[in-house]
Amino acid sequence: MLKTFLANTFVKWFKRLGFAGALRWRILYWIYKIWPGLHIRDAEWDWVLNYLPKLNKWQHVSILVVGCTSSLFVYELVRRGYEVDGIDIRPYQEKPKGFCYISGDITNLKTSKIYNFIVCISVLEHIKQELQDKAAKNMVEILIEGGRLLITIPTKEYAQGHPWSGFDFNSIDFDNFRWQILEYTERKGQMCLAIGKK
Repeated sequence: MLKTFLANTFVKWFKRLGFAGALRWRILYWIYKIWPGLHIRDAEWDWVLNYLPKLNKWQHVSILVVGCTSSLFVYELVRRGYEVDGIDIRPYQEKPKGFCYISGDITNLKTSKIYNFIVCISVLEHIKQELQDKAAKNMVEILIEGGRLLITIPTKEYAQGHPWSGFDFNSIDFDNFRWQILEYTERKGQMCLAIGKK
């Protein structure tokens, strides 16, 4: 318990350093990979990255990262050549080149922009259950046809002391959209849900 607390304290400090964001992400990724049980974030990152296409120079693939504050993952997405926006109700201190921060709430989103991918890593469980349906619908609404919504949610046992409002995929009603579930699995204590918009 003490070891995990000290490790998480180090990680919080490390994430706040104001330089070399892509390198900091890579270091955290390997710390999580090598130190079993420290965190499950590497499983989420791997799962999301497996869904994203490898880009040629002429390709433009847009990604919205929901709940981007304190995340270094955006650096890796920018490094791979994606056009990356991030939305959060909290300010985002990092300023990766090629990244656009949107101050806003996914449950009350007003934008005309549409995306190829929307990534929502361990965010929905922090939103009140009665608003999760609205958040998920808003995300699907701003996907292009053929776009993908990638959601991860830790199971309650793996929430690691964070506020956890629960999540019930069956309570989300996508009746107004043509969509399909591409994957709904559990990986290392993470529920991973991939939705394709038709």
